[in-house]
Amino acid sequence: MHVRGPSDLIEHEPVWLEAQRRLLAELGGHYAELAAVDVASAVVEFAEAEHARQLVLGATRRSRLQELLHGSVINRAIRHAGPVEIHVVPTRQVSDEERRIHRRPAAPRPRMPLPLRRRQAAWVLAVAAPAAVTLALAPFHASIGLSGVLFCTLVTVVGVVVLGGIAPGALATVVGFLLADYFFTVPLHSLRVDRLIDLVALSAYVAVASIVGVLVDLLARQGLQAARARSASENLVRVVADIVAAAPGTVGRLPTILRRALDVDAVALLRPTGSGWHVDAAVGEPVPQRPEEATRAVELPDHRVLALLAAGPSAADVRLMDAFGNELRLAEERHQLERLPLLDDRSALPDGDRGG
Repeated sequence: MHVRGPSDLIEHEPVWLEAQRRLLAELGGHYAELAAVDVASAVVEFAEAEHARQLVLGATRRSRLQELLHGSVINRAIRHAGPVEIHVVPTRQVSDEERRIHRRPAAPRPRMPLPLRRRQAAWVLAVAAPAAVTLALAPFHASIGLSGVLFCTLVTVVGVVVLGGIAPGALATVVGFLLADYFFTVPLHSLRVDRLIDLVALSAYVAVASIVGVLVDLLARQGLQAARARSASENLVRVVADIVAAAPGTVGRLPTILRRALDVDAVALLRPTGSGWHVDAAVGEPVPQRPEEATRAVELPDHRVLALLAAGPSAADVRLMDAFGNELRLAEERHQLERLPLLDDRSALPDGDRGG
């Protein structure tokens, strides 16, 4: 099991993780990856959900200062372990070559590109929007003042950043600064600033626009990346459902596969009986005894039902459950049709109509 915490800034998997996964597969184990704010609690909760009696953890490589600042994951895991036995494996000595590789600077994170039309429109609005706002408010400079026009210009800067990123936003900030200085500072219609309060307002505007622009650009790109990752996750879930449906004897292992894949609390395979429902296979707790007790219920072609239970599932989790269920049902029906014997077209014809 590999757990990523909030301080884990690794963008790509470490080199040693793939070798560990291969070794685990050869030994008949299963690999799972979790993401959590509290790593110790996530590890213990996962062990309890898997009904594990022993938990093996690798000793930390953090320095004493890092442990004082962030705490010890192993100590917190021991406090929350309860009946689970915890074994700590000491770290091996790192060679000089591995230490040099570890100290190499990480590759820069690739930025999510924005659509070309959006960027082109943002460059146009970076000049047009601040100019339109400033010129529209220029006749009211006595009542609105410099702070009012800077606030309105800041709104346009945020819009430009959302549309085209930080570079057009920087241009919008500069254009708004120059126009506000020209039309709203004393002396008017000059780029000179005679009053200290105006200089402070302009400086604060540049600082706030820069900070807000960087944050908005980051959020906008992360939103696009999250949408792409969500689409990729749903496609992968559909592929997994198709593979599961094609593999014989896999239906009984579906609860275990689904619980790891979808990160739900419990999964049960329910079979209808004359008096209600019978649990054929289940993993996790609490086990849903009826489809009505589940967060999502997927009916299989053999009339059995997969009941998935998740406490407070997010919209993304619900979409993944629905995508898996729909694809699994379609894949099962498709494979059943493929297994049907094909009729010879001539065998369906009357004897007199058959060719020689």
